[in-house]
Parts: sequence; structure tokens; C-alpha cells
Amino acid sequence: MMATISDIIGEFTLNSKDIGINLLIAVIVLVLGILLGKLVKLILRVVAQRLKLEKIFRFGSIDAFLTIIKWTVYIFFITLAIDQLSIPLLNTSFFDALDIVPKSVGALVIIATGFSLGLFLKKTIIKTEQKDWQPLGEIAFYLFLYLSFIISVQLVFDNDFMVRWIILLFTGFYLLFLTLKHTKVLK
Repeated sequence: MMATISDIIGEFTLNSKDIGINLLIAVIVLVLGILLGKLVKLILRVVAQRLKLEKIFRFGSIDAFLTIIKWTVYIFFITLAIDQLSIPLLNTSFFDALDIVPKSVGALVIIATGFSLGLFLKKTIIKTEQKDWQPLGEIAFYLFLYLSFIISVQLVFDNDFMVRWIILLFTGFYLLFLTLKHTKVLK
């Protein structure tokens, strides 16, 4: 049987209502996400100011961290809004593209933590003023930096083949850098 014009119009009207409701819910989710992201950043900024973290972390790193947190909240709510729209191609493409964001933030935190721990250990070892311990401090610093990079590569990439090759290449360049640094070429 052929569909009549009234059936087509009725079906279009029902689909339009569903699309309109989903669009309205998506817009509400986006607005709530933006407000919540700004609120989280404001609260964390107040906490950072009370803890006087700007004296510990310099060069605007607190603002950069707060901006990353804010955008993480934004992206979470954008993802919810797109999911609410139920557009299959947009959902899968957007989720695949956004999959790298939390992994990259985690990798950045791991590298920053490794750098901070290595620097702390290096300074602590050097402050002991033991004879000939400065190279040990240098080794500890570079070891923490190397390990944090390796862990972050494993976090970001899912492909084991790519992870192995990136680690192999990085290890080669890392050893070359250390060799050149300690043979006074880079000093």
C-alpha cells in the first residue's frame, strides 16, 4: 500500500517532536555543562589561592590546569548532548575523536609528575653534599623523566605495535641525548 500524504505528514510531525525535544534537552545539557565547568574552575581557583599553590607552581601552570579541568567538564557535557541527539554518525565520530582528550590530559599529568619527582630527587641528592653524588642526582632526574614518558605513551596509544616503536625511537633519542650531554657536546 502506498502511504498517503496525511500519513507522511503525521510521521514527520512525530519525528519533528522527538527531534525538537532531544534538541531542547541537548541545549539544556550544554548550558548546564558550561555553568558547571565555570563553577568548578572558580571553586578550584579559590582553593588554589587559599593553598597558595601559585608559589609552588609557577609560570601560569595553575591557570593552565584549571582551564584543562574546565574544558574536561565541557567536553563531558558536549558528549552527553551529542548522545542525546541520537545521530549515529555524529556520535561515533565525535566519541572516537574525543577519546584522545582524557588520555592526553592523563599523559600530561604523568609527565609533569615524573618531571617534578625527578627534579625533587635530584635536588635532594645534590643537597646531601656527598662527594661525587651529583651524577646520581642527574641519573635519577633523567630516569624519572624517561619512565614518565614511557608510561604516558602507553596510556595515549592503544596500538601495541605503535607503542613499541615509539618507545624504541624515544629510547634511542634519549640515549643519544644523554651521551651527547655527558660528552660535553651539549654543555
